[in-house]
Amino acid sequence: MTRARKAAPDRVWWVRHPRYGTAVVSAPDWEQATVEAAKWWEVPWREVAALCECDRTEAVTRNICVGCGVIFHGEGLFCSRCFTARRDEVLQRSARERRYFRSMMPRKGR
Repeated sequence: MTRARKAAPDRVWWVRHPRYGTAVVSAPDWEQATVEAAKWWEVPWREVAALCECDRTEAVTRNICVGCGVIFHGEGLFCSRCFTARRDEVLQRSARERRYFRSMMPRKGR
């Protein structure tokens, strides 16, 4: 039986070059980070690879949205689209309840 390989963890790299500045890229390792930075700067990789330096790196958390099942990077149970939709549902429900209870109150002048 074949075993599933574990995916390489996503990392965010801050790649600095003296001429082109800093690029923030997502890549599993340093070599791929330099390739992605060269794409970001729109220059050939062979021209920038030797002078690239790593300022900082961080692990990126990957989550699966409970609402729609899409993989997203960030905190929480819902992606931003589902989080916004759920927040809007709660706001609309509370507005409906306020309108309903206000309609039951006696009106002035009647």
